[in-house]
Amino acid sequence: MTSSQRSKASSWFSVQDMVLVVLETIFSLIYKHDSRVRALCRPLVEAGLVVECYIDSPHIHFYIRFTEQGWLFSAEYPQPDRPTAPSTTNGSKAHAKKVHLASKSNVDVRLKASATNLGKLLLLGDTQMINEIYLTGDESLQQPVLDLLQHLNVLQIVKDASNDLFSDEARVSRTRYSTRQLSKQLQEQRSGTRQLTTQLREVRDDLAEVQKSYHRLKLFSIAITIAFVASLLLLAYQYYYGL
Repeated sequence: MTSSQRSKASSWFSVQDMVLVVLETIFSLIYKHDSRVRALCRPLVEAGLVVECYIDSPHIHFYIRFTEQGWLFSAEYPQPDRPTAPSTTNGSKAHAKKVHLASKSNVDVRLKASATNLGKLLLLGDTQMINEIYLTGDESLQQPVLDLLQHLNVLQIVKDASNDLFSDEARVSRTRYSTRQLSKQLQEQRSGTRQLTTQLREVRDDLAEVQKSYHRLKLFSIAITIAFVASLLLLAYQYYYGL
């Protein structure tokens, strides 16, 4: 390989790495903020799914690992513990071949599609393109991957985000309405309490007046009784001793 070919290959891989970083950021954000996407990814995350993707026109080959933190995109198989490469050239080639074969056996699902069909599915929401995407590998995980791809388009994501936003606004509106209702009820209860306190004070004043009137009437009755008895005694005295 000439130096110009090596330079072109190096620049292509650097561009591919940048694209993968951008895709990882975008899809990880969608995974973290879209509840429906998280629900569809749950069986894939629990299985620790690794998808090997082959995209034609242009040819791109990369891997996706589904984790709790997000989707990890990489140009090489995301092997957690890679053995150290031998120092010799022949050893390095043999080791790379062994790792490549090992990575193929560890891939759960392989996805093959053209960039055009995949773009129509993800950007335009054309679900008919799902028939142009070919999956091989673990059959129990192929259907969850297809369900995720059918939902994972810009139109559906915007729709879900709008629904979440409106549902949040409706929830906030209901909360504000409930708060206003509770505040209104509290003010009514306070007003009723003040009215009851005023009425109770008036009743107490009326009761005090009644008690005073009763006390005066009682004294007046005692005075009349004493005067009546004194008059009777005086009349009796005059009747017996005045003759």
